[in-house]
Amino acid sequence: MYQTLNFMGESLLTMGGEGQEHFAYESICQLGHSLVNISQLIPALAQLEAKADQQLFAVA
Repeated sequence: MYQTLNFMGESLLTMGGEGQEHFAYESICQLGHSLVNISQLIPALAQLEAKADQQLFAVA
């Protein structure tokens, strides 16, 4: 997730710094897919954390 967010941020900064007004279709699709995947990953990580906490505190 870190690498994807870092790549997206650097790409957007580069494109913005070059004054590009139009983005390639492929770039927008990649950005969209990355955001969808991250939005699905964050709740899954939260659930995993909750399960780990339950198991940790159940044992203790």
